[in-house]
Amino acid sequence: MKTANIKKLSLEIAEILGKSNANCRQIFRRAKKSMEFDPKKHLSILMAESTVKKVCTSPS
Repeated sequence: MKTANIKKLSLEIAEILGKSNANCRQIFRRAKKSMEFDPKKHLSILMAESTVKKVCTSPS
């Protein structure tokens, strides 16, 4: 999302919520950062599939 769009959107949201524009931009930045995928911090899909298969096929 382009910076101009973020500023306009955050201003509209700020008006609706009764918060400051800067506060809404900060909330947006934090939300965006929390949704980023970092493969170093997460299991790869193949590793996850392998783990699930091991758990599902191992005797109880």
